Amino acid sequence: MNSRLFNWMVSVAMLVLLAFAPFSLTGCDRDQEILEVETPNGELEVERDPSTGEVEVETDE
Repeated sequence: MNSRLFNWMVSVAMLVLLAFAPFSLTGCDRDQEILEVETPNGELEVERDPSTGEVEVETDE
């Protein structure tokens, strides 16, 4: 009885680890959004990387 319970718990633990593995392997974008402007003709975004201080400007038309 105890070995069945142990095997079941190990199986559940492995399923949980496999379910959350993709989330732990992906990183998040740490850019800090400074400005975002949306217009009918396009969009402007200004972001800053907090670790380096680098500023990035993106435009979409």
